[in-house]
Amino acid sequence: MALAAKELRQAFSSPVTIVDQLFAAVCMVALSGAFAFLAPGLAAEGGPDAVKPEVAHFIELAVVLIVSCFASVSPASAAAVSLEGHRAWTMLTLPVLTGAILLSKLLPWCVMCATVSLTCVVLMAVGGAPCQVVGLCVFLPCASFWFTANLGLYLDVSNPRYEWASPGAVASRGRPAVVCGLVTAILTVAALATDFVLALACDWGLGRLSALFAACACLLAIGGCVLFRATPMQKAR
Repeated sequence: MALAAKELRQAFSSPVTIVDQLFAAVCMVALSGAFAFLAPGLAAEGGPDAVKPEVAHFIELAVVLIVSCFASVSPASAAAVSLEGHRAWTMLTLPVLTGAILLSKLLPWCVMCATVSLTCVVLMAVGGAPCQVVGLCVFLPCASFWFTANLGLYLDVSNPRYEWASPGAVASRGRPAVVCGLVTAILTVAALATDFVLALACDWGLGRLSALFAACACLLAIGGCVLFRATPMQKAR
Protein backbone atom coordinates (compact mmCIF):
# COMPACT_ATOMS: atom_id res chain seq x y z
CA MET A 1 0.00 0.00 0.00
CA ALA A 2 2.90 2.35 0.71
CA LEU A 3 4.19 1.81 -2.83
CA ALA A 4 0.72 2.45 -4.25
CA ALA A 5 0.46 5.69 -2.25
CA LYS A 6 3.86 6.73 -3.57
CA GLU A 7 2.62 6.09 -7.11
CA LEU A 8 -0.35 8.39 -6.56
CA ARG A 9 1.78 11.17 -5.08
CA GLN A 10 4.14 10.95 -8.02
CA ALA A 11 1.44 10.92 -10.70
CA PHE A 12 -0.44 13.85 -9.15
CA SER A 13 2.65 15.90 -8.37
CA SER A 14 1.68 18.93 -10.50
CA PRO A 15 -1.42 20.50 -12.11
CA VAL A 16 -0.29 19.32 -15.55
CA THR A 17 -0.01 15.69 -14.49
CA ILE A 18 -3.32 15.89 -12.62
CA VAL A 19 -5.07 16.95 -15.82
CA ASP A 20 -3.20 14.24 -17.73
CA GLN A 21 -4.31 11.48 -15.38
CA LEU A 22 -7.91 12.62 -14.83
CA PHE A 23 -8.81 13.71 -18.37
CA ALA A 24 -9.87 10.24 -19.52
CA ALA A 25 -11.84 9.56 -16.34
CA VAL A 26 -13.70 12.85 -16.70
CA CYS A 27 -14.49 11.99 -20.33
CA MET A 28 -15.88 8.60 -19.26
CA VAL A 29 -18.26 10.20 -16.78
CA ALA A 30 -19.17 13.05 -19.14
CA LEU A 31 -20.12 10.68 -21.97
CA SER A 32 -22.21 8.47 -19.69
CA GLY A 33 -23.80 11.55 -18.16
CA ALA A 34 -24.69 12.88 -21.60
CA PHE A 35 -26.37 9.56 -22.39
CA ALA A 36 -28.29 9.64 -19.10
CA PHE A 37 -29.42 13.21 -19.77
CA LEU A 38 -30.30 12.93 -23.47
CA ALA A 39 -31.65 9.40 -23.90
CA PRO A 40 -34.85 9.74 -21.82
CA GLY A 41 -35.63 13.11 -23.41
CA LEU A 42 -35.29 11.78 -26.94
CA ALA A 43 -37.48 8.79 -26.17
CA ALA A 44 -40.16 10.96 -24.56
CA GLU A 45 -40.10 13.54 -27.34
CA GLY A 46 -40.31 11.13 -30.26
CA GLY A 47 -42.44 8.41 -28.71
CA PRO A 48 -41.73 4.68 -28.80
CA ASP A 49 -41.09 4.74 -32.57
CA ALA A 50 -38.61 7.63 -32.45
CA VAL A 51 -35.55 5.39 -32.81
CA LYS A 52 -35.50 1.94 -34.36
CA PRO A 53 -34.37 -0.80 -31.96
CA GLU A 54 -31.28 -1.69 -34.00
CA VAL A 55 -30.20 1.97 -34.10
CA ALA A 56 -30.78 2.30 -30.36
CA HIS A 57 -28.70 -0.82 -29.70
CA PHE A 58 -25.90 0.51 -31.90
CA ILE A 59 -25.85 3.83 -30.04
CA GLU A 60 -25.95 2.21 -26.59
CA LEU A 61 -23.10 -0.16 -27.38
CA ALA A 62 -21.13 2.62 -29.07
CA VAL A 63 -21.29 4.64 -25.85
CA VAL A 64 -19.90 1.67 -23.90
CA LEU A 65 -17.13 1.15 -26.48
CA ILE A 66 -16.06 4.80 -26.35
CA VAL A 67 -16.14 4.74 -22.54
CA SER A 68 -13.85 1.70 -22.74
CA CYS A 69 -11.57 3.62 -25.08
CA PHE A 70 -11.16 6.39 -22.52
CA ALA A 71 -10.53 3.76 -19.83
CA SER A 72 -7.70 2.36 -21.96
CA VAL A 73 -6.10 5.78 -22.34
CA SER A 74 -6.01 6.65 -18.64
CA PRO A 75 -3.07 4.48 -17.45
CA ALA A 76 -0.77 5.06 -20.42
CA SER A 77 1.53 7.45 -18.57
CA ALA A 78 0.79 6.40 -15.01
CA ALA A 79 1.95 2.80 -14.67
CA ALA A 80 5.50 3.39 -15.83
CA VAL A 81 8.73 2.28 -14.19
CA SER A 82 10.54 5.13 -15.93
CA LEU A 83 8.78 7.62 -13.66
CA GLU A 84 11.10 6.66 -10.84
CA GLY A 85 13.81 8.99 -12.18
CA HIS A 86 16.52 9.66 -9.62
CA ARG A 87 14.66 7.45 -7.10
CA ALA A 88 15.12 4.37 -9.28
CA TRP A 89 17.85 2.96 -7.03
CA THR A 90 15.33 2.83 -4.17
CA MET A 91 12.95 0.68 -6.19
CA LEU A 92 15.80 -1.53 -7.39
CA THR A 93 17.00 -2.33 -3.86
CA LEU A 94 13.71 -2.69 -1.95
CA PRO A 95 13.34 -6.07 -0.18
CA VAL A 96 10.03 -6.65 -1.97
CA LEU A 97 9.11 -9.07 -4.73
CA THR A 98 9.27 -7.45 -8.15
CA GLY A 99 5.71 -8.55 -8.89
CA ALA A 100 4.53 -6.60 -5.84
CA ILE A 101 6.38 -3.50 -7.07
CA LEU A 102 4.79 -3.74 -10.50
CA LEU A 103 1.35 -4.43 -9.03
CA SER A 104 1.71 -1.40 -6.75
CA LYS A 105 2.01 0.78 -9.85
CA LEU A 106 -1.24 -0.64 -11.24
CA LEU A 107 -3.33 -0.85 -8.07
CA PRO A 108 -4.30 2.85 -7.71
CA TRP A 109 -5.39 3.01 -11.34
CA CYS A 110 -7.35 -0.25 -11.04
CA VAL A 111 -9.27 1.26 -8.13
CA MET A 112 -9.85 4.51 -10.02
CA CYS A 113 -11.00 2.71 -13.17
CA ALA A 114 -13.39 0.48 -11.22
CA THR A 115 -14.85 3.48 -9.39
CA VAL A 116 -15.33 5.51 -12.57
CA SER A 117 -16.76 2.49 -14.40
CA LEU A 118 -19.34 1.96 -11.65
CA THR A 119 -20.28 5.63 -11.92
CA CYS A 120 -20.77 5.16 -15.66
CA VAL A 121 -22.89 2.07 -14.97
CA VAL A 122 -25.22 4.08 -12.74
CA LEU A 123 -25.52 6.83 -15.35
CA MET A 124 -26.22 4.33 -18.13
CA ALA A 125 -28.91 2.70 -16.00
CA VAL A 126 -30.46 6.09 -15.29
CA GLY A 127 -30.50 6.73 -19.04
CA GLY A 128 -32.60 3.62 -19.55
CA ALA A 129 -29.96 1.38 -21.12
CA PRO A 130 -30.88 -2.33 -21.28
CA CYS A 131 -29.45 -4.64 -18.63
CA GLN A 132 -27.10 -6.26 -21.18
CA VAL A 133 -25.53 -2.88 -21.96
CA VAL A 134 -25.30 -1.95 -18.29
CA GLY A 135 -23.63 -5.28 -17.51
CA LEU A 136 -21.17 -4.81 -20.36
CA CYS A 137 -20.31 -1.35 -19.03
CA VAL A 138 -19.21 -2.98 -15.78
CA PHE A 139 -16.67 -5.28 -17.38
CA LEU A 140 -15.48 -3.94 -20.74
CA PRO A 141 -13.90 -0.64 -19.53
CA CYS A 142 -12.04 -2.45 -16.73
CA ALA A 143 -10.84 -5.18 -19.10
CA SER A 144 -9.67 -2.58 -21.64
CA PHE A 145 -7.86 -0.68 -18.90
CA TRP A 146 -6.19 -3.84 -17.58
CA PHE A 147 -4.91 -4.86 -21.01
CA THR A 148 -3.56 -1.43 -21.95
CA ALA A 149 -1.99 -0.78 -18.55
CA ASN A 150 -0.12 -4.08 -18.64
CA LEU A 151 0.91 -3.55 -22.25
CA GLY A 152 2.42 -0.16 -21.37
CA LEU A 153 4.10 -1.55 -18.26
CA TYR A 154 5.53 -4.48 -20.23
CA LEU A 155 7.04 -2.17 -22.85
CA ASP A 156 8.39 0.26 -20.26
CA VAL A 157 10.03 -2.41 -18.11
CA SER A 158 11.58 -3.93 -21.23
CA ASN A 159 13.49 -0.71 -21.88
CA PRO A 160 13.24 1.70 -18.93
CA ARG A 161 14.38 5.31 -19.26
CA TYR A 162 15.09 6.48 -15.74
CA GLU A 163 15.97 10.01 -16.83
CA TRP A 164 12.28 10.66 -17.51
CA ALA A 165 11.10 11.98 -14.20
CA SER A 166 7.51 13.05 -14.92
CA PRO A 167 4.35 11.39 -16.26
CA GLY A 168 4.10 14.11 -18.88
CA ALA A 169 7.51 13.20 -20.29
CA VAL A 170 6.57 9.54 -20.53
CA ALA A 171 3.22 10.35 -22.14
CA SER A 172 4.70 12.67 -24.75
CA ARG A 173 7.89 10.77 -25.67
CA GLY A 174 7.57 7.24 -24.40
CA ARG A 175 7.23 4.28 -26.72
CA PRO A 176 4.76 2.60 -24.31
CA ALA A 177 2.36 5.56 -24.46
CA VAL A 178 2.55 5.72 -28.27
CA VAL A 179 2.00 1.98 -28.70
CA CYS A 180 -0.86 1.93 -26.17
CA GLY A 181 -2.50 4.87 -27.92
CA LEU A 182 -2.28 3.18 -31.31
CA VAL A 183 -3.57 -0.14 -29.98
CA THR A 184 -6.45 1.61 -28.24
CA ALA A 185 -7.37 3.53 -31.40
CA ILE A 186 -7.23 0.41 -33.59
CA LEU A 187 -9.30 -1.69 -31.20
CA THR A 188 -11.89 1.07 -30.74
CA VAL A 189 -12.32 1.68 -34.47
CA ALA A 190 -12.58 -2.06 -35.11
CA ALA A 191 -15.15 -2.47 -32.33
CA LEU A 192 -17.26 0.47 -33.54
CA ALA A 193 -17.15 -0.84 -37.11
CA THR A 194 -18.18 -4.29 -35.91
CA ASP A 195 -21.01 -2.77 -33.88
CA PHE A 196 -22.19 -0.77 -36.90
CA VAL A 197 -22.09 -3.66 -39.37
CA LEU A 198 -23.62 -6.30 -37.12
CA ALA A 199 -26.29 -4.08 -35.58
CA LEU A 200 -27.44 -2.19 -38.68
CA ALA A 201 -26.47 -4.37 -41.64
CA CYS A 202 -26.71 -7.91 -40.26
CA ASP A 203 -29.63 -7.29 -37.85
CA TRP A 204 -27.89 -8.85 -34.87
CA GLY A 205 -29.90 -8.54 -31.68
CA LEU A 206 -28.67 -6.89 -28.53
CA GLY A 207 -28.10 -10.24 -26.83
CA ARG A 208 -25.73 -11.52 -29.54
CA LEU A 209 -23.86 -8.22 -29.72
CA SER A 210 -23.47 -8.04 -25.95
CA ALA A 211 -22.22 -11.63 -25.84
CA LEU A 212 -19.69 -10.88 -28.58
CA PHE A 213 -18.26 -7.84 -26.80
CA ALA A 214 -18.31 -9.66 -23.46
CA ALA A 215 -16.16 -12.36 -25.06
CA CYS A 216 -13.81 -9.65 -26.35
CA ALA A 217 -13.62 -8.23 -22.83
CA CYS A 218 -12.64 -11.67 -21.51
CA LEU A 219 -9.88 -11.90 -24.11
CA LEU A 220 -8.58 -8.45 -23.12
CA ALA A 221 -8.57 -9.38 -19.44
CA ILE A 222 -6.73 -12.63 -20.16
CA GLY A 223 -4.29 -10.78 -22.41
CA GLY A 224 -3.58 -8.30 -19.62
CA CYS A 225 -2.84 -11.13 -17.18
CA VAL A 226 -0.53 -12.79 -19.71
CA LEU A 227 1.35 -9.52 -20.24
CA PHE A 228 1.71 -8.98 -16.50
CA ARG A 229 3.10 -12.49 -16.07
CA ALA A 230 5.40 -12.02 -19.06
CA THR A 231 6.80 -8.67 -17.92
CA PRO A 232 10.59 -9.10 -17.89
CA MET A 233 11.06 -8.99 -14.13
CA GLN A 234 14.81 -9.25 -14.28
CA LYS A 235 15.00 -5.85 -16.00
CA ALA A 236 12.73 -4.23 -13.44
CA ARG A 237 15.15 -5.05 -10.61
